Amino acid sequence: MAGITGSNNEGQAPKDILTRLATLDRRIIFLVIAIAVVIPVIVPLGLPITPTKSVIGAYDYTEKLKPGSLLLFSYDYGPSTKVELHPMVLAAMDQVLKKDCKIVGMALFPEGQALCDESFATMMKLHPDKKYGVDLVNLGYKAGNEGVLVSLGIDFRGLFPVDARGTPLSDIPALRKITRLQDFDLVASYSAGY
Repeated sequence: MAGITGSNNEGQAPKDILTRLATLDRRIIFLVIAIAVVIPVIVPLGLPITPTKSVIGAYDYTEKLKPGSLLLFSYDYGPSTKVELHPMVLAAMDQVLKKDCKIVGMALFPEGQALCDESFATMMKLHPDKKYGVDLVNLGYKAGNEGVLVSLGIDFRGLFPVDARGTPLSDIPALRKITRLQDFDLVASYSAGY
């Protein structure tokens, strides 16, 4: 008689599944999620990591830098993208400090100044022979984005007369000859959104 009255049991299955899921003990849901997260950690997928041409080019260029080369690193990111960008910064810093290059940090993001200090502290532990003011200099944060970039190419010292600690650039040996952006051997921007 069910067919004659028009009732249909086919529509019941999805409701039953949704009802079961809605009433499922949340500990079971958490267990399933934990297993889904832990298994790939314990048993790596083994996907190949293939560097792109731009990554290979950047690495090769950096490897050709001579000892004493002066590099400008711009820390244009904040805490929300630190997990993505900070490891790259640390890897690049380690590579160039092993080659005895000097790094000058600056920031177009307000939080970048602190991240620069943090990366310098990490590198000075990893490379105890490197000193602030000699091998590493933090110029700090400058507001203005495009205006800052234009000024870097025209009058570097006018834009940054002192470092983040208040030391005049003329008192920092590595920066005595720097007057504009083009005086650096390499400029790298680590940016999230700018």
